[in-house]
Amino acid sequence: MSSASVKDNIVGSPQSSCGEARFRIAVIGCGPKGLFCLERLLERLTSVENRRGLEIVIFEQAPYPGAGQVYDLRQPDYLRMNFASHNISAWPPNGHLNSFPQPTLVDWLQQYFPHMAKPDAFIPRALVGEYLHWCFQEVFKQLKRLAAVRIERASVSQITREGQSWRVDSPHDSTVYDEVLLTVGHEGWRTSLPQKLAGHPADVNSVFPTEKQLSVDHVRPQSTVVIRGFGLTAIDAILAMTEGRGGHLKRRDGKWFYTPSGQEPSTIIPCSRSGRPMFAKPVPGKALVPEKVKNIWPRYREVLLQLPAQTDGLDFERDMWPVIQDAAKYAFNLCGGRGARQWFDSWYMVDCDGQTAAELMQQSYRVAMGQQNPSAAWAWGEAWRQLYPALVARISHGGLKDNSWADFHPLAAEMERLAFGPPAENLGRLLALIEHQIVDLRFVSGCYPGTESRSIETESGTTQLAVDHFVNAVLPAPSELAPEGLLAALVQDRLVSRHEPSQALLVNREARPLDSAGHPTAGLALFGRCTEGCILGNDTLSRTMHDHPETWANSVCRHLLCSKGKTHE
Repeated sequence: MSSASVKDNIVGSPQSSCGEARFRIAVIGCGPKGLFCLERLLERLTSVENRRGLEIVIFEQAPYPGAGQVYDLRQPDYLRMNFASHNISAWPPNGHLNSFPQPTLVDWLQQYFPHMAKPDAFIPRALVGEYLHWCFQEVFKQLKRLAAVRIERASVSQITREGQSWRVDSPHDSTVYDEVLLTVGHEGWRTSLPQKLAGHPADVNSVFPTEKQLSVDHVRPQSTVVIRGFGLTAIDAILAMTEGRGGHLKRRDGKWFYTPSGQEPSTIIPCSRSGRPMFAKPVPGKALVPEKVKNIWPRYREVLLQLPAQTDGLDFERDMWPVIQDAAKYAFNLCGGRGARQWFDSWYMVDCDGQTAAELMQQSYRVAMGQQNPSAAWAWGEAWRQLYPALVARISHGGLKDNSWADFHPLAAEMERLAFGPPAENLGRLLALIEHQIVDLRFVSGCYPGTESRSIETESGTTQLAVDHFVNAVLPAPSELAPEGLLAALVQDRLVSRHEPSQALLVNREARPLDSAGHPTAGLALFGRCTEGCILGNDTLSRTMHDHPETWANSVCRHLLCSKGKTHE
């Protein structure tokens, strides 16, 4: 495009054809968080009488708005959800004033994919993406009745403040908006910044999209592969290079078995700091949990919610951790077990070698499938899962003392392993690959890809191996912003500040970022993992855990009404 044509596409704030001033909203990135915000805006706009001149522009490069990258409809089916279908809905529980279809995921599956509609199933992410995109289309169709709405299949290169408004630049356009909503998720598939893989000519520095990054063109069949990481992304990578290449995984008598295709690597070697594995999510209705255990969780949630507020926040180790400890201990006792606290102390302090990691995963799988009684690890994981909504409510927006984050961070990381691991069937698949000796856990603890080609570094030194490929399966932390991205630029311009203890981007309860002076940045809103720490629990499709889409939509409508010379009723 010529400079003249770019200039022709620079847009300020003109009048509409009827003389009404325009009110423009830009939504930059439209995965699930963007969908949830648009759904709440739709609900709120139905009660705004004067909507003339309202324009909404959705900037989304992904082909299926509402799904985003994580739930891309084109990804392979071996990439599964790690929470059950009955937990997923694009709609808040109180419903919508307008009468148009608002099915939960299970309701939608019953209509379109009835064979996949089991509430307790962990279905392919692509299928959840199809549901989210369907919901987006419904919201988009309803929004078009209330405003001028369009989708721009373009990236946004820059956001700059102009008075109380914002100029948004994309390759072929530069327009001023009254409101800008940023929901950019992972900011693209990126590698973790602190430890990039070193100069091996066959390095694979990002796992996703797996069908491209881990194809036979990038990672050769019958090669030796070292994977940095031992979490959910590493499990996805392992399945991509085995099941994703035609290997056959089948369950018989409660155990998984693997038949190779010949296209997989000969050996896959995970490397991590501690070797402590992720534990399987229990399968509802199969885990051998007494009914009386289910009755204890509301009481413990209420204990957390009723903790007396402190001016400078709660002390996690003193105020909250004892409640979680007591809940885990009581749940384990009700299951006939003893020694829950002693188990956690030993787990937390000791790294796992390959044999121990495999044994723990085997036990976790058997507990999840109801093949043995609940373990202490199950009790701790269940306590964290059940109490997590109360923790989100109490810790978000400054609920912890600043100096308490040093206690919270490492404990939360361990609880994530116990509570929010893979579905049992995926862990069973991994165990089959370990038994088939395709996955080799010899270097799972205290090891990482070396600075020298074809090496692994351990605490005792460097081990030379015939390594063909290094794969980085560690995603950036939420605080690791893309260096050239929109969020980093806003921080650099001091329009957005960080929550120092967690390094999250700091927002208020309307999702308005706070500037370097602690004042809300008008006309701008941030949602998603970049705020993790200021707000807990962003990596979820729950519509009950956070009310920020609702409060943001209310604030936008107040802004719209004020722009038209009216007060909010």
